[in-house]
Amino acid sequence: MNGKQVQASAGTSLLEVAWQANIYIPQLCAHPAIPFSIGSTKVSPPPTESIFIGGQQFYHERVSKEYEGCGLCLISIEGREEFFHACTTPSAEGMKIWTDTPALRRERQKRLSSILTNHPHACLTCAQNRGCSLTQCSSNVPIGERCCPVFQECELRKVAEYVGIPPDAPRYIPKGLPAADDDPLILMDFNLCISCLRCVRICVDVRGVGALGYIFQDGKVLVGSRAPTLRESACRFCLSCVEVCPTGALRDKKSYYTRKVPCQSACPVGMDVPNYIRAIALRDYPTSIRYISGNIPLTSCLSRVCHHPCESACLRNELDEAVAICGLKRFALDQTGWLSDFTPPSENGKKIAIIGSGPAGLSAGYYLRKKGYDVTVFEKEPSAGGMLRMGIPRFRLPEEILQKDLSGLQNMGIKIRAGVAIDNPASLLGLKEQGYQAIFIATGAGLAKKIPLPGVENEEVFWGLDFLKNVAAGFSPDFRGKKVVVIGGGNVAMDVALTARRFGASSVNIVCLERRDEMPAFEKEIENAIEEGIVLHPNWGPRQILCASGRVSGVEFILCTRVFDEEKRFNPSLDESTTMTLPADVVILAIGQAQDLSHFPKPVLNTVGKVSVDPASMQTPIPGIFAGGEAVKSPSSVVEAIADGKKAAEAIDLFLGGDGILQDGLESAGESRFNRDFQKVFKGWLGKQEGFAQRQRENMPVLPLNRRQGFDEIALGFTEEMALREATRCLQCDLRVSIPPVPLPPPKFFPFNDESIRLAPEMEGVIQLLNEKMEVVLIKGTPNINTALREHSGKKGVKFFLFELHPMFTQRESELLQEHLKKYGTLPQEDLEDLF
Repeated sequence: MNGKQVQASAGTSLLEVAWQANIYIPQLCAHPAIPFSIGSTKVSPPPTESIFIGGQQFYHERVSKEYEGCGLCLISIEGREEFFHACTTPSAEGMKIWTDTPALRRERQKRLSSILTNHPHACLTCAQNRGCSLTQCSSNVPIGERCCPVFQECELRKVAEYVGIPPDAPRYIPKGLPAADDDPLILMDFNLCISCLRCVRICVDVRGVGALGYIFQDGKVLVGSRAPTLRESACRFCLSCVEVCPTGALRDKKSYYTRKVPCQSACPVGMDVPNYIRAIALRDYPTSIRYISGNIPLTSCLSRVCHHPCESACLRNELDEAVAICGLKRFALDQTGWLSDFTPPSENGKKIAIIGSGPAGLSAGYYLRKKGYDVTVFEKEPSAGGMLRMGIPRFRLPEEILQKDLSGLQNMGIKIRAGVAIDNPASLLGLKEQGYQAIFIATGAGLAKKIPLPGVENEEVFWGLDFLKNVAAGFSPDFRGKKVVVIGGGNVAMDVALTARRFGASSVNIVCLERRDEMPAFEKEIENAIEEGIVLHPNWGPRQILCASGRVSGVEFILCTRVFDEEKRFNPSLDESTTMTLPADVVILAIGQAQDLSHFPKPVLNTVGKVSVDPASMQTPIPGIFAGGEAVKSPSSVVEAIADGKKAAEAIDLFLGGDGILQDGLESAGESRFNRDFQKVFKGWLGKQEGFAQRQRENMPVLPLNRRQGFDEIALGFTEEMALREATRCLQCDLRVSIPPVPLPPPKFFPFNDESIRLAPEMEGVIQLLNEKMEVVLIKGTPNINTALREHSGKKGVKFFLFELHPMFTQRESELLQEHLKKYGTLPQEDLEDLF
């Protein structure tokens, strides 16, 4: 190929051979994710009877004409006079192929000219296109003839610039087709369609859905949906069609896509949500469990108490409601439970002490044990679990579920020493004398935050977190027939209120400073409280607890007009003239949590009384002593604490001479045996499901209200039938991320001079500077490409530059740096003296 010796499997299309050999051949209808029709110009599927574009129906005209493709991938084979299509011509031994000759260029320009008659392209020939905002036109080109919003990323534009637009290219005449924007997630404007059929072929041949089709009309190919809308066409909204579209004909309706899976990106621990849901849908529960708990501890607990930020990010929200991701996780774990067949590596001779057996401490121990460390967890309470045990009521997290996770950790070889307090400087520093090379402080926020309030000294007044801890330890107050007032709007307040109800309270009122939509408690927790008859009173702050004859009689509140100031800081504003009084026999204040760090050495603490750490290394001022979780920052969720424990494990491993990389073991990613076997079963085929977009979310079965007198778990879990129905609601939008990028023309380099820099756009993106050897010396994301280039203007050693427009330029900079590192083994070698 072009004089370069290449090897290929016999029968492979020459276009694929070129891709593998890193030889660029222009094309617009082929794609690495779509099967080739080797040896034939015919495509699959055939035309449909009719299609809909913007709700308007168009019918197929019977013609003998076959679909011809874009015709750009022409090649020349030595010894043959005619040109061949690289996408359908099979490779054979001894072929001599040319991909770029003057004759090929001329023929490609003719084909491109034909394509551009069906696509607006005035901007492609405009001298100002690189810096144009596309919102105004100095040449007064009609809007219908201008390029679309994806101009800067348009594949057609990049191919056209490579092929070259002939000067006699005809003017585009707008098609006048109706655009469709009524469907969720996808905006369809087939006025921009070049009839490459990628979207149809991936929908039909790869995904098996068939929501899109095409017809011939007036000798042209028209693409549209099979029914008036995508919903009615049984579209699965996997967004694969958008990913392979080379123009702006199919676009994301919102700018949410960043080549990341939304649910997995929103998860603090990066759980592989799509694959475990997919495994459930295929009734492969063991594989689902491996995806869930292959590299994440405490998953059984998480399936009960996680606040599931993944569901807020779920794209199914755009259709109706998010997939019940957390409920499905619980279903899978309830089938078998946490992984038990993991064999940790032999101990590496290094000992680590962890203070605190809450989620941060236990997760750090889990990851460090997987690296071969000898891990001991110290817990001052009689039983391990930290706030999982002491701060979360059993009707949310049953004892047996917590114990299941704890047993799994101990089976790995993690030692848990309960009832051992490391609560003074001598005992902390003494751990080093006992041979522990690193110590991780994960003591959490186990104290109830208290405020001075008239009447709090009464024995009928409790503090929220202390109340829950005492109940967990066996305390059973008699609230029968009593009126209970809970002050606070967080999760602890909700748990306190529900607990008080179970101890016989005749009424429970929750009063908080925040508005209803500002309450920090998770929405589901608030809904549970309301469901059980607990009354909310937002926008009120306590003034005093009223007492009569030495007993609590009520609470006086004053109106809160604002909780947060203009800078979003907690700074309540109260109207002393407006008051409210609620009768009460018992008052429980649940206004926050605090850390108990009074017994640690002063060098470990900062000026505000928290453990002081370096944000990057998580190490305290005392070498070898690390801290994380709620001992360092404000109280957070269980899943965020687990993520913090993982970060601490990485830092400790680096400190002790490791690479800081937590090996996957049985995780979901990579080439593990179970993942390969599972992917053999699932190859991206979704199939058609009528009414897919209308399928409602399964509601979690719960314990009837008349049976909630005790501490039995409220949520009962999905049945298998419910789980299967819910799992198949998933859009499987991760399939879009797995679609390989289409090979694009080689980047166009610009000379590093004032004239080229002047034409660079004043937009967000990434610049790359290159030396005379075409070696990249700088990759830099910037909010203004033009400004960044001017800052380096005149610097020695830089001969060329290229740029890429990207709104998330810091992320794109990181991606390009990683690509450079992977390709060359080093980061760009900047000449600091010349450049900076």
